[in-house]
Amino acid sequence: MDDEPNITLEMISDDEFDLGEYSNVGNTEPIVNDITDVMNVNDVAGEWADNEQAILSTNTPILLEESIDNLHDITGEPIAETVEETVEETVEETVEETVEETVEETVAETVEETVEETVAETVEETTNIPKIVFIVPYRNRESHLAFFKEHMQKILEDYDERTYKIYYIHQCDNRVFNRGAMKNIGFLFVKNKYPKHYKNITLVFNDVDSMPIHKNMIHYETTHGVIKHFFGFEYTLGGIVSIKAGEFEMLNGFPNFWAWGYEDNLLQQRVVKANLKIDRSTFFPIGDKHIIHLNDGPLREVNQGEFNRYAKNTYEGIYSITKLEYALDEENGFVNVKWFETGQIPDMNKYRWHHLKDGPAPYDTKFGLMYNNRRIQNGAKMSMHI
Repeated sequence: MDDEPNITLEMISDDEFDLGEYSNVGNTEPIVNDITDVMNVNDVAGEWADNEQAILSTNTPILLEESIDNLHDITGEPIAETVEETVEETVEETVEETVEETVEETVAETVEETVEETVAETVEETTNIPKIVFIVPYRNRESHLAFFKEHMQKILEDYDERTYKIYYIHQCDNRVFNRGAMKNIGFLFVKNKYPKHYKNITLVFNDVDSMPIHKNMIHYETTHGVIKHFFGFEYTLGGIVSIKAGEFEMLNGFPNFWAWGYEDNLLQQRVVKANLKIDRSTFFPIGDKHIIHLNDGPLREVNQGEFNRYAKNTYEGIYSITKLEYALDEENGFVNVKWFETGQIPDMNKYRWHHLKDGPAPYDTKFGLMYNNRRIQNGAKMSMHI
């Protein structure tokens, strides 16, 4: 058997213990280079390590137990606890700072985005509000419609396109044409489209067969309390009329007559009763050469029952319309009215055709009617739009 190596153990007292020499915790290099400086754990029990190769192969330094106790005394706390607490505090602080910074950045970004979106929506909403909306009641007048569209582009070419809209209120069903209802539905459409601003919009009720021959003849926009009448008869508000949507709503609009006639007459009566001003300073009567008035034939469908409702000064109007269904074709400016009800079902047995050669008034009233505080006899001045 080989002789045992001559190993000398040098004991280190507490007073001689040098922390710097043995305190490289975490270092991958051993703190000693000679086997004489190392003791195995079993050395505490008084036994020498009998396997030199095993001891030399380890990278972990082995300290005397009492030296470790002294290390505890010097630091005041065990190494493991100190490391754990330090790591825990560092992690907590880092997490808190990261969370705080993330929250602050997220809040700042959210507030900034919200403000930007709100401003953008407000600007868009304000800049897209037209000053003027043309409401054109329409059904089965294709040739008139084509001419109207082309000609009105010329009439309005000096207007900023952002300041006006033209909508054709198209009655799509097969019932008798209800011109007053189409105008009222045009108003309801504008109110729904611009709920915060509609009252200040000028509505121009314009028949599809009537338009000025030259541009700049008519200043369409009006002011509150003033209804402008540009074309038609002076005793009825038909043809081309401008009115603020707020006043139109206050008047409850037009009556919803299921036939040709008298809704324009009744609107004028409502305006007069409300003490609103009718401005005809720029006015062209029927037949004036300054207005293009397209011919739609000499026959008009009328109903005695609907005339009788007019004679009774019915208050029906905008809010008599129920079960309204329409679809918007924004590209072509069409409001396609699929269905609506007015609370009135016309008597189909009382319809007849009236020829314009017999005059604009299809009915004579032997009893007379009150109009503008004076009595109108035998249907005089009871004509309707042509």
